[in-house]
Amino acid sequence: MDDKLILKKLLEVKVTKGFWRSGLKIEGEEFEEKIKENNWTAEYFLKEEGKDILKKALKKYYKKSADKQYDNLCEFLFRKIENSNIIKWIEMALKNANIRKKVFNGYKSWMIFLRDAYDFKYIPIDIHERRFQTRTGIFHYYLGKRVHDPGNKKHYQRALKNFAKDFLSDIIIKDYNLGEKPGLVDKFIWLHCANKAKNICAKEPKCKKF
Repeated sequence: MDDKLILKKLLEVKVTKGFWRSGLKIEGEEFEEKIKENNWTAEYFLKEEGKDILKKALKKYYKKSADKQYDNLCEFLFRKIENSNIIKWIEMALKNANIRKKVFNGYKSWMIFLRDAYDFKYIPIDIHERRFQTRTGIFHYYLGKRVHDPGNKKHYQRALKNFAKDFLSDIIIKDYNLGEKPGLVDKFIWLHCANKAKNICAKEPKCKKF
C-alpha cells in the first residue's frame, strides 16, 4: 500500500473515531470526491477549500470543537505527505507509544489503522469480536490453560492468533495466509457480526436463521 492510500486510511480512522464506514461521505460524496480530484496533495490541504472540507468532516464526527483536532491532524498530514515517510513513522510509533498517541489516543483506532494500512497481523478488538469469540468457544479453547480475562483485549488477540495459526494455516486468500494474518480473520468476523453487515452474531443472535 502506497503512502497516499495509507494516509487516506489514517484520515478515515481518525474522522470516524475508529467506527466502520464505507468510505468518507460528507454531504453525499463531497469529501471523498474532493480528495480524489486533488490527489491527496499537501497543497490542497493548505488551501482554504481543503481546510474547510477537512474541518467539515471532522466536526461531523466530533461533538466538541474540532479545531484543535483538525489543526493537529492537518499538521501531521502535511508533514507526512511532503516527506513521504509515513512507514518510518509507523515503525517508530510501534516502538514508542508516546509517538503513536500524538495521533491515535485510542488503542482500537490504532489497531484498525495498523490492520488496514500496514499489516493484517494486527487485530482491533471490539464488541463484535469479543461476542463471537466467547460464543464460538475460541476465546476459552485457544487460550489453553492461560488465565482468561474477558475484560482484557490482548487475551482476545492472543486467542484469535492461536486459532488462526492452528486452524487456518492452509487457507490462502489473495496471497495472504490466514494462519499468519489473524487481522484478516477479524475482518471476516466483523462482517459476520455487525449490524451494518450480516448481523448474525449480534446482540440477539440469529444463528438458527442461517
